[in-house]
Amino acid sequence: MKGLCILLVGVSVGVMGCTDDGTECGAGTTEQDGQCVPAGAAAGGVTCGIDTIEAHGQCVPNLHCGSGTVENAGACVATVTCGDGTTAADGKCEPDVTCGKDTVEMAGTCVPTLTCGDGTITVDGACAPVVTCGPDTTVKDGKCVPDLQCGDGTTAVGGVCVPVVPSFLVRAAVTRVAADGKTTIPVFAIGSTADGAPALDPLVFTVEPATAGTFPDADATLTALGFTTTFTPCDSAVPTCTGTFTIRIATKADPTAILATTGAIELVAPPPTTPTDSRREVRR
Repeated sequence: MKGLCILLVGVSVGVMGCTDDGTECGAGTTEQDGQCVPAGAAAGGVTCGIDTIEAHGQCVPNLHCGSGTVENAGACVATVTCGDGTTAADGKCEPDVTCGKDTVEMAGTCVPTLTCGDGTITVDGACAPVVTCGPDTTVKDGKCVPDLQCGDGTTAVGGVCVPVVPSFLVRAAVTRVAADGKTTIPVFAIGSTADGAPALDPLVFTVEPATAGTFPDADATLTALGFTTTFTPCDSAVPTCTGTFTIRIATKADPTAILATTGAIELVAPPPTTPTDSRREVRR
């Protein structure tokens, strides 16, 4: 019958119990929270040995600290008794720091109290004079340095005023050209002023050496989109028409003031003309 439990006590029979459903627990076991567990088990079914106790479902040492010791974080540690002028800290006696006048304790040491006088301030643990700079100057590394006010045509670079140079560019469409005296190649030039606006200067196109060819429009005035002209190379039949040359631009007011130059361009002898080519040229 459920709920009925008969307990027998005898010389050879241990204590028996029964669970909620009437199940009898055998020898060496006892009922605990409706279940049969070993006799002497702590709550949660944990059986702890000698000098241990159950704590949160685990067996932990049952500390019995001796004379002169106390329990600390699960261990017996010596009781610290500090003498005069010392204080217990982390299980050790540390000397008491008593700082005198105009000193303060810092990391266990007395250091002077920094009191700066008039006209000085604390800088990196020392008294330094207060720097008061005049007009157009700024404090830098404890000194007064002039504020940079660069004039027209200059700009500040690394704390110094340097000239702003107008920028010009000239480019040819090829790096090799047939020295046939008639082939033309486009040449482009563009520029900007010191303030970044388009340069609208009158220019002149030159070639070095001068025997390398000619420009039908050597003089030009730049526009916001630049300027394009053409270059006609020399004829290889002329002995001096060999090697490399460069194209340059200069101001019209001073053609010796070179503004920009191309890289080296090579003059290449054209292939020989065949009789058929000659007849085609005559028909034209």
